[in-house]
Amino acid sequence: NTPYIRQARAAFIVHPGKYGPVGLTISCTISPTAPQTIPTTGPNKLPITTFTMNEIEILKSVVKWAQIVLPVAALLVTVFAPFARITDKETKAVVGQGSGIKFIMDAINGNNSMEGNVISILILFIILFVVLTVLGFTRLNVVPLVASVFVTFAGILAMYTDRKTTEVLWGFDVTVAVMIVYIIFKIMGMYADDKIDMAFLLRTTIAIAVDMVLVNIILGTYWVSVMYGKGFAFYFTARLIKNLIQLPVNVILSYYVLEFIRDIRFRIGF
Repeated sequence: NTPYIRQARAAFIVHPGKYGPVGLTISCTISPTAPQTIPTTGPNKLPITTFTMNEIEILKSVVKWAQIVLPVAALLVTVFAPFARITDKETKAVVGQGSGIKFIMDAINGNNSMEGNVISILILFIILFVVLTVLGFTRLNVVPLVASVFVTFAGILAMYTDRKTTEVLWGFDVTVAVMIVYIIFKIMGMYADDKIDMAFLLRTTIAIAVDMVLVNIILGTYWVSVMYGKGFAFYFTARLIKNLIQLPVNVILSYYVLEFIRDIRFRIGF
């Protein structure tokens, strides 16, 4: 269960068939709870790449500062950069646009009643960034990771599925990009601290992605088109975007639920 063994497991999954029988590799890749078999001897021996202690300490230091600096940067961009543009659904006239602080001031002064969706996302983002900045000085990992993934991708889903009245501006895109970088750094830091099983996370991601593509995107879109009489392509793009945005949220939540189940199974010896 050391980081080095987990790195080996990740390599075993990334290269199906290279380090073992193809069937076993695919089984370990798709099933989140499947057992792992890693060849350590013979011609299929799996090479294990190790990090020096100095490299691990550098990574931890970078992650430590990143999980403080990135939320602050995201907060500043959200508040002061152009965030969104609101248009009237019928007349297409612009009824509101600007930075996060402008939308907040409009809400306080009651100038515009059509900015409710944007205001809700702004409040969630600001609360998230403040909480992440504070938690960056602590050793908490799971709460910041789950909260950042959920709020970030929920915001993307809300903003990009309301295209008839809401147009995102570059400030929102930069905020999302900064938060995705934060999530990556958070996972790297947890991996360096041996707080996350990267191989198990990869298998969970692949399992959910396969289910999402086959069931939600392909079969689900087909049956919706049959029920409502419109073509497959009419529903495909919207359902594809929605499911891709939901994928990281589903992966993180499923990972921790399955990790909890694995821990219970280990404790009861099942």
